[in-house]
Amino acid sequence: MKIFGMDAVILDADGQTIINARDHIRQWHDHGLKTAVIISGKNSEHLKYSDVISVFDKKVYSDPSGKSESGNKSSSHLLIKASGELGVSPGLTVVLGDTEAGVNAGQKGEFAFSIGINKNHNKTPLYEAGADIVIDNLQELELYEEKGTTPYFTQTLPSVFSIKPKFFEMIWHKKIVIFLDYDGTLTPIVKQPEDAVLSDKMRETLEELAKFYTVAIVSGRDMNDVMNFIKLDQLIYAGSHGFRISGPNDMYMENEKAKKMLGKLDEIEKELRNKLENKIKGVKIERKYYAIAVHYRNSPEDQIDKIVNIADQMISKHTGFKKGEGKKVVEVRPDLDWHKGKALYWILDAVGLSKDPDICPMYIGDDITDEDAFKAIADDGIGILVGTHKQPTAAQYKLENVDQVRDFLQSMSKSYRTEKH
Repeated sequence: MKIFGMDAVILDADGQTIINARDHIRQWHDHGLKTAVIISGKNSEHLKYSDVISVFDKKVYSDPSGKSESGNKSSSHLLIKASGELGVSPGLTVVLGDTEAGVNAGQKGEFAFSIGINKNHNKTPLYEAGADIVIDNLQELELYEEKGTTPYFTQTLPSVFSIKPKFFEMIWHKKIVIFLDYDGTLTPIVKQPEDAVLSDKMRETLEELAKFYTVAIVSGRDMNDVMNFIKLDQLIYAGSHGFRISGPNDMYMENEKAKKMLGKLDEIEKELRNKLENKIKGVKIERKYYAIAVHYRNSPEDQIDKIVNIADQMISKHTGFKKGEGKKVVEVRPDLDWHKGKALYWILDAVGLSKDPDICPMYIGDDITDEDAFKAIADDGIGILVGTHKQPTAAQYKLENVDQVRDFLQSMSKSYRTEKH
């Protein structure tokens, strides 16, 4: 992930975090980024004995008099004020905060990115507050390439294969449950959704894997479609981002609130087909059980904004729906508090593992929609991103492509056979 073209950074954190960031702030400043700091009661006492404040271009106090009020919380108003004093719009500004209030203020203020600093060793509250990404320290973010002059933030993830012995040692005493996306993870991305056929080698790999682990497929595709692609009865299948789930031993769940919205989805589908299908080259409308996907992978680049705008209009016209984005696709979905991360924990509960202290969910996926699952298991699981996408990721590790996914899953089976038996 690279965030190009940022013009400013605002730091809203406790005093020690700000002091520790001194060298990074100087580096950002030296490479063209404007910097500001929020000074409030929580950090003013700590900072008044440090010269770090002089490093920032602007200082914004929670109290207009310049005397920080103890206990005054972060707000988007303070962040917007800071960006205004820097002369940079929020859309070109990164916010770094170490509290839920700070990252939430960044989201509410519509800043480009709101990044959480994990000072309390608990990422989940920061993600729930709206952080785009949570880092343990600023060393995880690089600002620029040595030969480059344009500042940006880049997030680097270690490859599972680069730390393979350490990785398997880390998971050795844990009870692993494996969750897998389908498109881009088990099969390569293809031009037509119906062509994403599972290879025989990957099917064999999944069949072997399921002998040792609970394995669930969590996909944006309709549940029945992904079941028909994989054809392995021993797996658990969650379709439509988890709105429908089916598995062995009569496992079944269908989101009751979403069921009531099927009629509206039918209306939106009809309108989208009338406005887009056969009207703009390359557009394909795919009706899923609880979503409508507008694929534009085969559309001209100069038509993409128009396609997305029409989808946005449909969403604003029909209340109760929201937009989902993926690789060359935009989706219309029920605006409900349910996603792949929620489905993951429903499955763990359904198989009787949610309260097991040794359980470790492992989620492997390639798309923006998989970030809900990565965020959900940020503190107690393992997230592995396949390839890249255009947003920050909550995954801790990476694999390059579908072939590496298959090799890794084979290693998981081999490790279980050789180490535990």
